[in-house]
Amino acid sequence: MMADRWLYPASAFFALFLARLIFILLEKKRELVPVVTIAFVIFLTSFTIKRNHIFKNDLLLFTDTVMKFPESAVAHNNLGVEYKKRGYIKEAEREYRLSIKYAPDYNLPYNNLGVLYGLAKEHEKALESFQKAYERNSKYALTTYNMALTYKDLGKIEDSNKFYNISIGLNPTHYDSYYNLAANYYRAKRFKETLDVLKRAKNVPHSEEDEKELKQKIEMVSRFLKQQEEEAGR
Repeated sequence: MMADRWLYPASAFFALFLARLIFILLEKKRELVPVVTIAFVIFLTSFTIKRNHIFKNDLLLFTDTVMKFPESAVAHNNLGVEYKKRGYIKEAEREYRLSIKYAPDYNLPYNNLGVLYGLAKEHEKALESFQKAYERNSKYALTTYNMALTYKDLGKIEDSNKFYNISIGLNPTHYDSYYNLAANYYRAKRFKETLDVLKRAKNVPHSEEDEKELKQKIEMVSRFLKQQEEEAGR
Protein backbone atom coordinates (compact mmCIF):
# COMPACT_ATOMS: atom_id res chain seq x y z
CA MET A 1 0.00 0.00 0.00
CA MET A 2 1.43 3.37 -1.01
CA ALA A 3 0.50 6.53 0.83
CA ASP A 4 -0.74 9.40 -1.33
CA ARG A 5 1.79 11.81 0.15
CA TRP A 6 4.61 9.99 -1.66
CA LEU A 7 2.92 10.49 -5.01
CA TYR A 8 3.30 14.26 -5.10
CA PRO A 9 6.93 14.41 -6.36
CA ALA A 10 5.99 12.15 -9.27
CA SER A 11 2.84 14.15 -9.95
CA ALA A 12 4.94 17.25 -10.60
CA PHE A 13 6.48 15.60 -13.67
CA PHE A 14 3.03 14.45 -14.76
CA ALA A 15 1.76 18.02 -14.48
CA LEU A 16 4.56 19.30 -16.71
CA PHE A 17 3.85 16.57 -19.24
CA LEU A 18 0.14 17.34 -19.24
CA ALA A 19 0.77 21.06 -19.62
CA ARG A 20 2.98 20.38 -22.63
CA LEU A 21 0.32 18.10 -24.10
CA ILE A 22 -2.33 20.80 -23.70
CA PHE A 23 -0.02 23.30 -25.39
CA ILE A 24 0.44 20.96 -28.38
CA LEU A 25 -3.27 20.25 -28.69
CA LEU A 26 -4.12 23.97 -28.56
CA GLU A 27 -1.24 25.06 -30.77
CA LYS A 28 -3.60 26.26 -33.48
CA LYS A 29 -5.62 28.19 -30.90
CA ARG A 30 -2.86 29.75 -28.85
CA GLU A 31 -5.21 32.32 -27.34
CA LEU A 32 -6.84 29.49 -25.34
CA VAL A 33 -3.57 28.21 -23.85
CA PRO A 34 -3.42 30.69 -20.90
CA VAL A 35 -7.07 30.05 -20.04
CA VAL A 36 -6.73 26.26 -20.07
CA THR A 37 -3.41 26.39 -18.20
CA ILE A 38 -4.87 28.60 -15.44
CA ALA A 39 -7.86 26.30 -15.10
CA PHE A 40 -5.54 23.30 -14.87
CA VAL A 41 -3.41 24.97 -12.20
CA ILE A 42 -6.50 25.91 -10.17
CA PHE A 43 -7.69 22.30 -10.34
CA LEU A 44 -4.34 20.92 -9.14
CA THR A 45 -4.09 23.54 -6.39
CA SER A 46 -7.57 22.83 -5.03
CA PHE A 47 -6.89 19.09 -5.13
CA THR A 48 -3.61 19.51 -3.26
CA ILE A 49 -5.22 21.72 -0.60
CA LYS A 50 -7.91 19.11 -0.08
CA ARG A 51 -5.36 16.31 0.29
CA ASN A 52 -3.20 18.37 2.66
CA HIS A 53 -6.24 18.99 4.84
CA ILE A 54 -6.69 15.24 5.09
CA PHE A 55 -3.03 14.68 5.98
CA LYS A 56 -3.25 17.18 8.87
CA ASN A 57 -5.96 15.06 10.51
CA ASP A 58 -5.01 11.43 11.17
CA LEU A 59 -8.64 10.38 11.58
CA LEU A 60 -9.48 11.75 8.12
CA LEU A 61 -6.26 10.33 6.70
CA PHE A 62 -6.92 6.77 7.82
CA THR A 63 -10.63 6.99 6.99
CA ASP A 64 -9.58 8.02 3.50
CA THR A 65 -7.00 5.20 3.37
CA VAL A 66 -9.57 2.59 4.46
CA MET A 67 -11.94 3.79 1.72
CA LYS A 68 -9.19 3.29 -0.85
CA PHE A 69 -7.84 0.06 0.62
CA PRO A 70 -10.83 -1.57 2.38
CA GLU A 71 -8.96 -4.82 3.06
CA SER A 72 -5.85 -3.23 4.56
CA ALA A 73 -5.38 -4.58 8.09
CA VAL A 74 -2.86 -1.85 8.91
CA ALA A 75 -5.23 0.91 7.80
CA HIS A 76 -8.13 -0.49 9.84
CA ASN A 77 -5.92 -0.85 12.92
CA ASN A 78 -4.63 2.71 12.56
CA LEU A 79 -8.14 4.03 12.12
CA GLY A 80 -9.15 2.14 15.27
CA VAL A 81 -6.32 3.82 17.18
CA GLU A 82 -7.56 7.25 16.07
CA TYR A 83 -11.13 6.42 17.08
CA LYS A 84 -9.92 5.24 20.50
CA LYS A 85 -7.94 8.47 21.02
CA ARG A 86 -11.16 10.41 20.52
CA GLY A 87 -13.25 8.18 22.79
CA TYR A 88 -15.18 6.41 20.02
CA ILE A 89 -14.81 2.96 21.59
CA LYS A 90 -17.40 1.04 19.54
CA GLU A 91 -15.95 2.38 16.31
CA ALA A 92 -12.43 1.51 17.47
CA GLU A 93 -13.48 -2.05 18.31
CA ARG A 94 -15.09 -2.42 14.89
CA GLU A 95 -11.91 -1.35 13.12
CA TYR A 96 -9.69 -3.64 15.23
CA ARG A 97 -11.95 -6.59 14.41
CA LEU A 98 -11.83 -5.76 10.72
CA SER A 99 -8.04 -5.59 10.95
CA ILE A 100 -8.01 -9.07 12.51
CA LYS A 101 -10.40 -10.32 9.83
CA TYR A 102 -8.09 -9.23 7.01
CA ALA A 103 -4.83 -10.27 8.74
CA PRO A 104 -5.39 -12.85 11.51
CA ASP A 105 -1.64 -13.06 12.23
CA TYR A 106 -1.19 -9.30 12.72
CA ASN A 107 -0.47 -8.71 16.42
CA LEU A 108 -1.34 -5.03 16.92
CA PRO A 109 -5.17 -5.19 16.65
CA TYR A 110 -5.25 -7.98 19.26
CA ASN A 111 -3.18 -5.80 21.60
CA ASN A 112 -5.36 -2.76 20.96
CA LEU A 113 -8.55 -4.76 21.39
CA GLY A 114 -7.19 -5.97 24.74
CA VAL A 115 -6.72 -2.35 25.80
CA LEU A 116 -10.42 -1.70 25.13
CA TYR A 117 -11.41 -4.70 27.23
CA GLY A 118 -9.13 -3.47 30.01
CA LEU A 119 -10.79 -0.06 29.99
CA ALA A 120 -14.13 -1.83 30.35
CA LYS A 121 -12.74 -3.86 33.31
CA GLU A 122 -13.24 -7.08 31.33
CA HIS A 123 -9.86 -8.38 32.42
CA GLU A 124 -10.31 -12.01 31.33
CA LYS A 125 -11.18 -10.92 27.79
CA ALA A 126 -8.33 -8.42 27.86
CA LEU A 127 -5.85 -11.13 28.86
CA GLU A 128 -7.11 -13.46 26.15
CA SER A 129 -6.62 -10.76 23.55
CA PHE A 130 -3.14 -9.85 24.83
CA GLN A 131 -2.17 -13.52 24.79
CA LYS A 132 -3.18 -13.75 21.13
CA ALA A 133 -1.07 -10.69 20.40
CA TYR A 134 1.86 -12.22 22.32
CA GLU A 135 1.55 -15.50 20.39
CA ARG A 136 1.89 -13.56 17.15
CA ASN A 137 4.77 -11.34 18.28
CA SER A 138 6.48 -12.14 21.58
CA LYS A 139 8.99 -9.30 21.07
CA TYR A 140 6.48 -6.45 21.25
CA ALA A 141 7.19 -4.91 24.66
CA LEU A 142 3.89 -3.06 25.01
CA THR A 143 1.93 -6.31 24.87
CA THR A 144 4.03 -7.89 27.63
CA TYR A 145 3.54 -4.75 29.74
CA ASN A 146 -0.22 -4.90 29.17
CA MET A 147 -0.22 -8.56 30.14
CA ALA A 148 1.62 -7.74 33.37
CA LEU A 149 -0.97 -5.07 34.22
CA THR A 150 -3.83 -7.43 33.47
CA TYR A 151 -2.40 -10.30 35.51
CA LYS A 152 -2.08 -7.87 38.41
CA ASP A 153 -5.73 -6.84 38.01
CA LEU A 154 -6.66 -10.53 38.08
CA GLY A 155 -4.66 -11.07 41.26
CA LYS A 156 -2.07 -13.28 39.54
CA ILE A 157 0.95 -11.47 40.94
CA GLU A 158 3.68 -13.97 40.03
CA ASP A 159 2.52 -13.94 36.41
CA SER A 160 2.44 -10.15 36.58
CA ASN A 161 6.02 -10.08 37.88
CA LYS A 162 7.10 -12.45 35.13
CA PHE A 163 5.76 -10.24 32.38
CA TYR A 164 7.06 -7.01 33.91
CA ASN A 165 10.50 -8.61 33.80
CA ILE A 166 9.95 -9.70 30.20
CA SER A 167 8.81 -6.17 29.34
CA ILE A 168 11.94 -4.70 30.94
CA GLY A 169 14.08 -7.15 28.99
CA LEU A 170 12.46 -6.04 25.73
CA ASN A 171 12.41 -2.33 26.60
CA PRO A 172 14.94 -1.52 29.36
CA THR A 173 14.05 2.19 29.28
CA HIS A 174 10.36 1.81 30.16
CA TYR A 175 10.12 3.42 33.60
CA ASP A 176 6.56 2.25 34.38
CA SER A 177 7.58 -1.41 34.11
CA TYR A 178 10.17 -0.92 36.86
CA TYR A 179 7.82 1.15 39.01
CA ASN A 180 4.94 -1.34 38.82
CA LEU A 181 7.20 -4.34 39.37
CA ALA A 182 8.61 -2.65 42.48
CA ALA A 183 5.04 -1.99 43.66
CA ASN A 184 4.21 -5.69 43.31
CA TYR A 185 7.27 -6.67 45.32
CA TYR A 186 6.53 -4.02 47.95
CA ARG A 187 2.96 -5.22 48.50
CA ALA A 188 4.35 -8.73 49.03
CA LYS A 189 6.88 -7.31 51.53
CA ARG A 190 9.73 -8.45 49.33
CA PHE A 191 11.73 -5.37 50.24
CA LYS A 192 15.07 -6.54 48.93
CA GLU A 193 13.68 -7.07 45.42
CA THR A 194 11.72 -3.83 45.71
CA LEU A 195 14.86 -1.87 46.51
CA ASP A 196 16.81 -3.52 43.70
CA VAL A 197 14.16 -2.61 41.10
CA LEU A 198 13.81 0.96 42.38
CA LYS A 199 17.56 1.48 42.13
CA ARG A 200 17.53 0.14 38.58
CA ALA A 201 14.71 2.56 37.78
CA LYS A 202 16.97 5.50 38.70
CA ASN A 203 19.03 4.76 35.58
CA VAL A 204 15.98 4.94 33.34
CA PRO A 205 14.73 8.26 31.86
CA HIS A 206 11.98 9.76 34.05
CA SER A 207 10.60 13.11 35.14
CA GLU A 208 11.81 15.30 38.00
CA GLU A 209 8.58 14.52 39.85
CA ASP A 210 9.23 10.80 39.44
CA GLU A 211 12.79 11.32 40.70
CA LYS A 212 11.53 12.91 43.92
CA GLU A 213 9.05 10.09 44.49
CA LEU A 214 11.68 7.49 43.64
CA LYS A 215 14.11 8.95 46.20
CA GLN A 216 11.43 8.90 48.90
CA LYS A 217 10.47 5.31 48.15
CA ILE A 218 14.09 4.13 48.16
CA GLU A 219 14.61 5.71 51.59
CA MET A 220 11.38 4.23 52.92
CA VAL A 221 11.98 0.72 51.57
CA SER A 222 15.57 0.82 52.84
CA ARG A 223 14.24 1.42 56.37
CA PHE A 224 11.71 -1.39 56.04
CA LEU A 225 14.36 -3.76 54.73
CA LYS A 226 16.66 -2.94 57.66
CA GLN A 227 13.82 -3.59 60.13
CA GLN A 228 12.96 -6.83 58.36
CA GLU A 229 16.55 -8.04 58.50
CA GLU A 230 16.86 -7.09 62.18
CA GLU A 231 13.70 -8.99 63.04
CA ALA A 232 14.92 -12.02 61.09
CA GLY A 233 18.23 -11.93 63.01
CA ARG A 234 16.61 -12.05 66.44
